[in-house]
Amino acid sequence: MLTDPSKQAKQILELPPGQTNDKLKILLNDRIRDLTSALGVFVQNPALGDVDLGTNRGTNCADPKNDLDIVNLRTLKKFSGSGVAEQVSGGSGIEQPTIYLAFDGLPFDGQASPYAIIMANRAGFTPTKVGVSAVGAPSSAACEVNLLIVGRGNLLSVNLSLPIGSIGPVFTSAIALPAGFPESTLIQGIIVVAGNASQVTISLSLRGKT
Repeated sequence: MLTDPSKQAKQILELPPGQTNDKLKILLNDRIRDLTSALGVFVQNPALGDVDLGTNRGTNCADPKNDLDIVNLRTLKKFSGSGVAEQVSGGSGIEQPTIYLAFDGLPFDGQASPYAIIMANRAGFTPTKVGVSAVGAPSSAACEVNLLIVGRGNLLSVNLSLPIGSIGPVFTSAIALPAGFPESTLIQGIIVVAGNASQVTISLSLRGKT
């Protein structure tokens, strides 16, 4: 015997006693979420071609574990502190490199960065300007930094200060050791006062030999 379609539709729409549409939606959402999570363990969908994000950012990228993993900005900043990066710009045929010393996360008072080493092609270059910036502005006190030139003392005559609430960059030319650096000079960034700033970067600009 065929069921009246109108009655069948009515049976589908009816809910168990005490159940409401809102409760049913919550139940279904929970089950769908559990199923999606379970399937995610077994199913991976690799891209079949190049991925173009256009002008959109890729967000919430986990820290990499393998050589072919995508790298996030936090990891780049971390390793730019242990393998100091240089940016080179030209001016009148004279190289003007900038050395960056980065501190990952929340640095503490007295923390030192890994060393930057003056190589042969930078020997004799003169320090001209030091800058400081941060991803998260200092909140408890101004963030103060300096640069230690191993065997010669602090590069700056006074600490460079990043004010409370500012992410910079802030620059100074108060160089206490103006002579050109000999080859193999070791340079180290120092956080004198952290001030609760995060991901601090110290930059050192050099002027080439004339």
